[in-house]
Amino acid sequence: MADHKDSGNQHADLFEKQISRKVRRKSKINRQPEPPIWSSFSLFGVVGWSVAVPTLLAIGVGIWLDRSIHDNHSWTLVMLPVGLAIGCGLAWHWIRHEQQQIEKHEQEDEE
Repeated sequence: MADHKDSGNQHADLFEKQISRKVRRKSKINRQPEPPIWSSFSLFGVVGWSVAVPTLLAIGVGIWLDRSIHDNHSWTLVMLPVGLAIGCGLAWHWIRHEQQQIEKHEQEDEE
């Protein structure tokens, strides 16, 4: 029976810690000024440009190769997915970096 009480106390302590952590996080968020709407658009812009720029550069290289190398293959069509893959990789890297920063701040808040 004592084990049951100890287990109940442990659950209550864990619950209390979770609640206090959430209250601290929420109060910190409420103290911070709300970011302007433009910051959300800028994040979309960074991700969009990180895909668009490598894709357009790769298409440009493909057009240049098509004009320089007279071949039956379309280098523009070959370079399009290459640039797109590079751009998607850059966007994924950027989003992963931002997610790590968010997790880092959450861990700092918990401590």
